[in-house]
Amino acid sequence: MLTGWLPEIIDLKQYNRDKLWQRIYNGYKNRDCLITCGTGPIENEEAIGLVSGHAYAILEIMEFNNVKMLMLKNPWGHFRYKGKYSVEDKKSWTPELQAAFGFNAIAA
Repeated sequence: MLTGWLPEIIDLKQYNRDKLWQRIYNGYKNRDCLITCGTGPIENEEAIGLVSGHAYAILEIMEFNNVKMLMLKNPWGHFRYKGKYSVEDKKSWTPELQAAFGFNAIAA
């Protein structure tokens, strides 16, 4: 009701990843949709830094050199993501990606 359109739930296990990314990326860039995401059950939340059964706002959608990113906002703020492309991940954050995405690990 908020957007004037019916919400759509997409099961990532049953969807073509490239097709879904293009649809989300284009919708976001064209300002055609409001996008959120949620998690299912997670065994070790603290190790990953995500909460089970939790909703996250998507603040930004970015793509550079075939690296696709969603910037999520955790409204609770008591966990910090620890996976690939997290602040602690020095290997994945090349200087090129940092510049393209405006990421500064020191400031984060």
